[in-house]
Amino acid sequence: MPRLTEVTIRNARPSTHDVLLADGGCLFLRVRATANNGVTRGWIVRIKRDGKRRVHSLGPYPGVSIKQARADAARIVAVERGSARVTVRDAVEKYMQSIIRPKYRRLANAEVYARRLQAKLGPLSVDAVRPSDAARMIADYCREAPVAAMRMLGFARQFFAWCVAFGYLERSPVADVRANAFGVAEEARERILTDDEIRAVWHAPDLPHRALLRFLLLTGARIGEAQAARRDWLDADGWLHFPASVMKNGKPHDTYITPLARQQIEAQAAPVLFRAVSPTAVQAAVRRWQDRHKIASRWTPHDLRRTFASRCGDLGVAPHVIAKALAHTFTPSESLPTYLRSEWLEERKQAAIGLATAIAATVAQSAHSR
Repeated sequence: MPRLTEVTIRNARPSTHDVLLADGGCLFLRVRATANNGVTRGWIVRIKRDGKRRVHSLGPYPGVSIKQARADAARIVAVERGSARVTVRDAVEKYMQSIIRPKYRRLANAEVYARRLQAKLGPLSVDAVRPSDAARMIADYCREAPVAAMRMLGFARQFFAWCVAFGYLERSPVADVRANAFGVAEEARERILTDDEIRAVWHAPDLPHRALLRFLLLTGARIGEAQAARRDWLDADGWLHFPASVMKNGKPHDTYITPLARQQIEAQAAPVLFRAVSPTAVQAAVRRWQDRHKIASRWTPHDLRRTFASRCGDLGVAPHVIAKALAHTFTPSESLPTYLRSEWLEERKQAAIGLATAIAATVAQSAHSR
């Protein structure tokens, strides 16, 4: 059987039904007609296992080249026929390359979970992972970061479900692993920093990432957005223009940077505002600092965003202005007609200035002068 060539593939046209062009080794190119006389071409592997035909999609041509399709097909056929051993390390990397990295804007947390999965279970064959192996991995993580461990469990569920769909194993080892087995419940947080805690953020000499944390408090920005911010996004009028690509809601957003907030920008981090480190690493560093100082009432970097909103409310800033400052969608009430679409830039600027003034007054006080 002659193998497919680039010319053969480009000239392939569907009829009334899909056309399958064989390349050998159970690899086929599926040619399909679309609306407006268009044509799509995609790679599939067709193989029988236990009397049942299984079909694996490898991706579209030319996004997946002939060479890559043949390599992927050979690996899948080997797995299906029981002649290959696919490790968790290799499967995680393929999952990240094919599913996560092409589709998600913000990858930091997924990359952390992927590395941890590879470190803990990497040498094991995917079909050799037992529920107890996965549960032990999550339990170990729980001792460090309970909430992150539950998100890691969610990542593991998605990964092993993909492995099942891809034919690497018959059943997910985490299918019956439940969060309540680890005694963790992620509840909505209501934590707001007190004046003394704000002073600690300002003055504690050993608090890691202190400049970044101050910036979060003064701007209400999310930690990932602040870490992605670049100096050339900051204009002469004090507005930091976040592009849609870094925003959680996928929409561009402007944040007013007061002189006090500007003072927190790390000069040595250029061209970004703050040196590169993952949000998870910042959170872990803050937890370790709290452990060293035996701080019982914990706060997280994201609680600074909530504190920003609450302090603005205490200063009389209107809820719709606070929502806009946080890049949230504000649901209009009867007193705010639905046709109102203002960005309230001047109000947001004055809110930021007012908050910076209040924070400066708070941190200037000693703990004994209240």
